[in-house]
Amino acid sequence: MKQDVVFIVPRFHTNLLGWVAAIESTGRNVDFIINGCGHSEKNTHNLRQIIVTQSLLPRSWATSGNRFARGMSALMETFSVRKLFAAVRSTEGKHVVLRFSYSLFSLCCLMLLLLRGQRPIIYTQNPLPLSGTTLRDSNRLRRRIQRHLGLSEISPVSIDQPEHAFRAPVLGSNAFIPFCVESGTARSRVAETCEIVCIGKFQRRKRHIEVVGAVASIRDQLDIAARLTIVGEVSTSDHHAYLDEVVEEVARLKAEDSVRILLNMSPDATQEILRESEIFVLFSHNEPASVSQVEAMANGLPVLIGVDNGTANYVSHGQSGYVASSPEELHLFLSRLVASPELRSSMAADAIKKHKQFHSIEAAIPIWQEFLTSLEVERD
Repeated sequence: MKQDVVFIVPRFHTNLLGWVAAIESTGRNVDFIINGCGHSEKNTHNLRQIIVTQSLLPRSWATSGNRFARGMSALMETFSVRKLFAAVRSTEGKHVVLRFSYSLFSLCCLMLLLLRGQRPIIYTQNPLPLSGTTLRDSNRLRRRIQRHLGLSEISPVSIDQPEHAFRAPVLGSNAFIPFCVESGTARSRVAETCEIVCIGKFQRRKRHIEVVGAVASIRDQLDIAARLTIVGEVSTSDHHAYLDEVVEEVARLKAEDSVRILLNMSPDATQEILRESEIFVLFSHNEPASVSQVEAMANGLPVLIGVDNGTANYVSHGQSGYVASSPEELHLFLSRLVASPELRSSMAADAIKKHKQFHSIEAAIPIWQEFLTSLEVERD
């Protein structure tokens, strides 16, 4: 018997929209339970139902530049107990996908579900953290909890297969289910200026400054017009501080004509920028997973991505883009792409092919169908 799906997440992120579309295409409804710590209840994505638990702490605590305030916010994720109990009770008879962390909200949801005899599907974007002893240790603990309780786990990051290999897991095992997005529109012509786009929050781990430096260097070395567009979210004091550093670096390199910065763009506006671009760059460090590169591939852009990214293997190195392990490789690979329209065109075709094969909503439907059906058969 088909069962509907409920995602319990700390906040809604657009990287889940493709999964929602794929699951709904299997004939199942999708609901969300979201921690209300500083997040709006407004449903901006036409999702079927959103239940938001209520935080007693102001948003300014969660986004403060003061570490003590942020720490207290994380520790004291207080919420309406009555509303949380009601929300968890509403998941009866449904698949529950829990975005697991060691937050109070996540742990309370896990305990309430287990007390009700429900075994949630654990959702994580970093099954094996890329760096940091604390992260690795906390991940081992989560894995022990998962194995002890016999919980299934899904992740858009492949930890077992170096290449794409999808298989539905049995209860208690791990499933690699890649991010998926709707197909985009490939650029049909080459413009006079080679448009490069970088999308991501203004966090230091995104390494925008290194990308700015590479573009400025290429501008000086190659007699080719190229422009970098950085599309970024700025919502915290840390974001603002790093944005100032990026702006200062652009000014220092006298690259104002080669770099433009766009802040807090809508999803539709971001998609339009992707359609106008020819190269996508995300040279981030310690990135658990990224959906923006999938959106770039859907629009026929070759992807230049950092090796320290959980979803770096979405890119076939030398075919649909490049995987760079150092600033020197970033400069080398970006130079090749900027200098050769033919290479960009070839990689764009492969990016679209890879997207349709692995990251389109149509490709995700049978994966989710097999995964959820296997759980339903096991429970019956």
